[in-house]
Amino acid sequence: MAVQQGRTSSTALLVALSTVFLSRRPRERDLLPAGAAEQTETLLGAVAPGRTRLVGALSRPPLHHLVRLLERSLLPGIQRHYAARKRAIEEAARTAVAEGAEQLLVLGAGLDTLATRVARDLPHVRCVEVDHPATQAVKRRALGEGIPENLRLLPVDLSTRSLRDVDELDRGLRTVVVLEGVSMYLTEEAVRDILGACAQLPTGSQVLWTFVHPDDAGRLRFHRAGGWVDTWLDRQHEPFTWGLPVDAVPGFAAPLGLEVEEILDAADLRTRYLDPLGLEGDLAEGEAVCRCRTSP
Repeated sequence: MAVQQGRTSSTALLVALSTVFLSRRPRERDLLPAGAAEQTETLLGAVAPGRTRLVGALSRPPLHHLVRLLERSLLPGIQRHYAARKRAIEEAARTAVAEGAEQLLVLGAGLDTLATRVARDLPHVRCVEVDHPATQAVKRRALGEGIPENLRLLPVDLSTRSLRDVDELDRGLRTVVVLEGVSMYLTEEAVRDILGACAQLPTGSQVLWTFVHPDDAGRLRFHRAGGWVDTWLDRQHEPFTWGLPVDAVPGFAAPLGLEVEEILDAADLRTRYLDPLGLEGDLAEGEAVCRCRTSP
């Protein structure tokens, strides 16, 4: 996630708040990974108690209908997108662990709880979060003494320091790497450096990452976002700075040492997660999930 000096990022808070809000809706809560909403709400209660109480109030009828109307006017389907994105990444990460990955590495985790939950569920897996010092300091305080013994929190600003220089990683372990909602805030050079470092992990390691793909006009944005969204991101100093077309991803990843195995765009996420629940309506478009494997 992008960050503001001395506090967690606005986008990290937005994703966490959206997770909690969506969990209050009986049908849509099943979009979320099991346990994600409860632990996110606990984390938010420590980080931003006032906003957590506000989400609780807005979740009650008829106010939740007003929230949905506001979402449709600004960025239709963004909360469902966050949920489906997280569900796809978590399923792939846990499958990789079940198939032999010994280390989970989450980069730019923000207020996401994946590493914490995997660490608690699977004590034999080495879990590591690398995140900006400001965001991670907030999260560390919120977790308090609840940090599992097999979870390492490493304060690193990936926009200024290479992942290759992070000595605390066990580079001999088969690893699954998660880079969710991060690449759009970095430069192309930084993305290449991160993915290239991941490609040096043992053969069979996986990289699960998301990227923004331009709209028909070539703009880096969620495709149906209202103009106010771009203005808000600029004011938070968190504008999108990098992305690439979906069909360009294999050619981008191959020279770095990564083989693309799957790319899920909005249509794929809808088919996999929304349709089985009978959920009609909007799903935000413009960000895809990519699953790569390190080449032999």
